[in-house]
Amino acid sequence: MGSLASFNELGNGYGDHVNPLDPEEFRRQGHMIIDFLADYYQNIEKYPVLSQVEPGYLAKRLPTTAPYVAEPVEAILQDVQQHIIPGITHWQSPNYFADSKQVVDYKDWQITLSRRFRAMKLWLVLRSYGVANLRNFLRSHVKMAKRFEELVTNDSRFEIVVPRYFAMVCFRVSPSALPFHDNDDDETRANEFNRKLLETINAAGRIYATHAQVDGIYMIRFAIGASLTEDKHVTMAWKVVQETVDAMLNNL
Repeated sequence: MGSLASFNELGNGYGDHVNPLDPEEFRRQGHMIIDFLADYYQNIEKYPVLSQVEPGYLAKRLPTTAPYVAEPVEAILQDVQQHIIPGITHWQSPNYFADSKQVVDYKDWQITLSRRFRAMKLWLVLRSYGVANLRNFLRSHVKMAKRFEELVTNDSRFEIVVPRYFAMVCFRVSPSALPFHDNDDDETRANEFNRKLLETINAAGRIYATHAQVDGIYMIRFAIGASLTEDKHVTMAWKVVQETVDAMLNNL
């Protein structure tokens, strides 16, 4: 990753006098990066939502020194695809059903944005989408959440823990769906089962959700907010939940 051999093999004649901000070079690299991003969005469903690599994997792939001469953008994007993409959680995946409030801490990992800069970002979003289109997005998310709520309600093994709030559904496997064991507290047993259920679902990588615990009750939070999510993704997510519960109950 980022080795001398990796970019020499590309044969692009890069050296120590390259100016990435040369207008024509900047244009060429810009086109490549846009294509890279477009391909990422086109193929995002193919990636496991939750990273499947071990913590610290990337450190082992980093070179011991910075590159002595400039590397072409082709080599950089190749490293991003091969080494960076496998290590991230794809929160823009249509199969990402976690509450967006979970990624807030990442603001501390970058240069602080001023209020004016954040206002500019909002202004660009409003200009790009339009109020009517944004409303349609929100309404479609709420509609899909209602559909998911119906799927949960129609399966007697599950229960809605709290009323649906906009596009977020909080549910769990009901204690009554679990085999009874002497000296076991129903809520404790249900909490442990639902915790294991969510861990198993997320580890598989097909979908991703989060949890909450209120008044001692552990629940799964299913939030629809990704712009690429469609009805088929919600249906698939519910199938994943059901299949995982089936397997876990059969092993009890």
